Amino acid sequence: MKVYKLFLSLLVLGMLFSACGKQEKKAFLPQEEETADSLVTDSLQVETTDSVSVEALPQKADELFDDFVFAFMKNKHFQKARILFPLPYQVNGKKQKIKAASWKFDPMYAKQENYTLLLDSRREEEKAKDTAIHHVVVEEFNLRTERIKKYIFQRKSSTWKLTEVIEGEVEESQNKDFYVFYRTFVSDKAFQQEHIANPLQFSTYDEDSFEKIKGFISSDQWNDFAPELPQNQLTNVLYGQQHKKSQLKILKISSLSGGLNSTLTFKRNNGKWTLIQLEN
Repeated sequence: MKVYKLFLSLLVLGMLFSACGKQEKKAFLPQEEETADSLVTDSLQVETTDSVSVEALPQKADELFDDFVFAFMKNKHFQKARILFPLPYQVNGKKQKIKAASWKFDPMYAKQENYTLLLDSRREEEKAKDTAIHHVVVEEFNLRTERIKKYIFQRKSSTWKLTEVIEGEVEESQNKDFYVFYRTFVSDKAFQQEHIANPLQFSTYDEDSFEKIKGFISSDQWNDFAPELPQNQLTNVLYGQQHKKSQLKILKISSLSGGLNSTLTFKRNNGKWTLIQLEN
């Protein structure tokens, strides 16, 4: 009887150990499978999200160029779908063509904290809202290398496409004169002071009432009210304006987050550019 009880106890213990082992295996193996499945699922969700955004964006992004280019700079799948391949790409006069398989995502000026727009008059701001324009050039001027990069966009069959990119010296820009001036204006403090009107027309908004305040400040007070000026790059969007022999330049500085919005107005007298107005 004792032998029988001992055998029975060993049998029960064996069954318990076996059950525990199976439970451990069941708890362990599915956990590995679930982790692998979750990674695949996450990947599929990202692809699906991008695919849906690419399909949906064109319908609302082609009315205004600004809406289109924002999506173009932010969504790599949308960008590639909106390039006319093989893309003509010219560097220092040498032409080549880039195939779709060789294209690398270009965030353009979205990688900068601030972006700028250069105008010859206030009326030109309305061109950005013109849904009839079909040709736009985006310029990026590198202040350190004095080189310019142009992205040429055309709207064909109601759809905006990047059709060509040109890189070269600043001489290839209509705004060469102002770009060269601005480069020195932000890098040389003495030069900067010499090219600020005294007094300087100034306007801002009251933080409490949000009412516009207008007045004048001395050139010595410039540093107290000056916005953060781009040091590395100027951007510009040509909606059709020609910039030929203009004696006025309006430089709008904005942040992609919307936190900064300043306007600097420069006037040229006898070949000399002078800052005549600041709006914050």
